[in-house]
Amino acid sequence: MTALSIRSVLSSQDEREPVVTGTIYKLPYRLHLPLYISEALAKPKIRVAIAEDHAEMRVVLRLLLSMSPEVEVVCESNNGQEAIDCVERLQPDVLVMDIYMPVLDGLSATKRVISSGAATRVLLISLHTGNFMAAQAAAAGAYGLVSKDAVAGSLLQAIEAIHRGQTFFS
Repeated sequence: MTALSIRSVLSSQDEREPVVTGTIYKLPYRLHLPLYISEALAKPKIRVAIAEDHAEMRVVLRLLLSMSPEVEVVCESNNGQEAIDCVERLQPDVLVMDIYMPVLDGLSATKRVISSGAATRVLLISLHTGNFMAAQAAAAGAYGLVSKDAVAGSLLQAIEAIHRGQTFFS
């Protein structure tokens, strides 16, 4: 069993010295890291929930998001009502949600998430994007809309922008 802790210590010159300490097989270790690595490890991850009714697309979204060390997928759902339940229960930072889903569509679910007062920001995804769909997404309260055809190149960029409070419509 491995125990690992990350902490910053003060050196004799009062400079931050990133150090990883822990034990491996009951043997203690101490590893000095460059500052940028320590900061990246200490930075809180963007908590993301995925709502997509097609299982294959959920897998693609999860794999794309797992490529970023700054993102953590906290919930997956296959319809708008499950997405709302996920937001109420786990309060993710960003909800990536398909527009067309059974039980409750993404636009209606977005309106409910916004009206609930949750701090979660919504990024809608769809095969059908354009000015009309972007206007509907914005009117529902979404922070962005990304075409499913462009998720490989735009999803992480959109999530990071939305997390910072910016909008992202592609």
